Amino acid sequence: MSNIEFPITIDREMDLSKELARKSLEGISSLDYDAFVVSDEWKWGDDERYAFATGYVRAIEHRLIPSDRFLRLVEARNSAEVFAMLGDTDYGRGYQDEMVLISGTGGNAIDIVQVLKQEAERVRKFINELTQDREQTDILFFRDDFFNLKLSLKGIFGNSPVEHFFLPLGTLPPELVYQEAKEPEKSEILPLHLKEAAIQATKAYHDTKSPMEIDRVVDASMYRYMLSRVKDKELFFLFRLITTEIDITNIITFFRLKWVGEPLSTLQSGLIEGGRIPFQVFYEFFPREIDDIETGFLSDEVYHDFIAEGVLHLKNENSFIRMESLVDRELTKIIGREKEISFGVEVLIAYFYKKSIEMKKLRTVIIGKENGLSPDEIKARLGYVG
Repeated sequence: MSNIEFPITIDREMDLSKELARKSLEGISSLDYDAFVVSDEWKWGDDERYAFATGYVRAIEHRLIPSDRFLRLVEARNSAEVFAMLGDTDYGRGYQDEMVLISGTGGNAIDIVQVLKQEAERVRKFINELTQDREQTDILFFRDDFFNLKLSLKGIFGNSPVEHFFLPLGTLPPELVYQEAKEPEKSEILPLHLKEAAIQATKAYHDTKSPMEIDRVVDASMYRYMLSRVKDKELFFLFRLITTEIDITNIITFFRLKWVGEPLSTLQSGLIEGGRIPFQVFYEFFPREIDDIETGFLSDEVYHDFIAEGVLHLKNENSFIRMESLVDRELTKIIGREKEISFGVEVLIAYFYKKSIEMKKLRTVIIGKENGLSPDEIKARLGYVG
């Protein structure tokens, strides 16, 4: 795979995206990303140090929960039965460890947060043991640092407990992030990227009193920082995953604001930089009717299914559930490309994403059961069409 060609620079890639967007505005609905990669300077599946890691991951991937099994899990009577059906998976041990007898009832309860936390920590240990470059794979864990920062700020400003909801995979202890977020400008412990995000989000919240501003500012900071690190490490595979996440986030933001009748100024402040779809394209289509938007540039071949299915459900059900449930499917399209390589850090990156998606789906099933949702309602949140 060493003959595959990749972008010379991220700036060059952005220039190509602008050209593609211009063409789509002229009626050429194509965003064939792979057709516009032009240099082999970026890394892609050519690191022989990962030969053992690749073989090991390939050998254990069969333990991932397949899609058809989730369809059976949603038919379980309760969360305990869900985990009982997963005894032969990576969650079996966690299920046995966390099952506790409810005194006086004869029933069982599972701490789903603790089970998933144990599995996430196992995955992090697994990645750290197999990586040949911690600076590469640590990029995967920055997301939890930023999530814990968002949660900390919301807890601080809302004067509410949030410790139970911290994610475990960050590079910093969540409790430390929480303490330092109280006065981020005085922090000598937070790394610069988190300190700046905390300061900016704090100011945005004080200016607007909106918790959504915390999400917007911290998410923008997260993607900006992760892309800078990916560029430094020349990780084309992870670059594609992150830019796709940004595109999808911006598409959903676009339709949410359009659907509720927000002004263009709100969209301008809500989009995240770094995606392959330039902001100008969103601005161009924002004043148009939904049907015109759906059949315009956003129906290009890259995101066609995502938008077509999501918008159809939005118009019929006045709900974004379908669009949100399809995000993982879009990422999975890219994740599957790691099968094309013989060895490399991409295999660890793909495994991490697969496990993250799996745990999110399992959480969706469990929470659905605990909140009395029907199997069909849970399937809809998992992205299955009934």
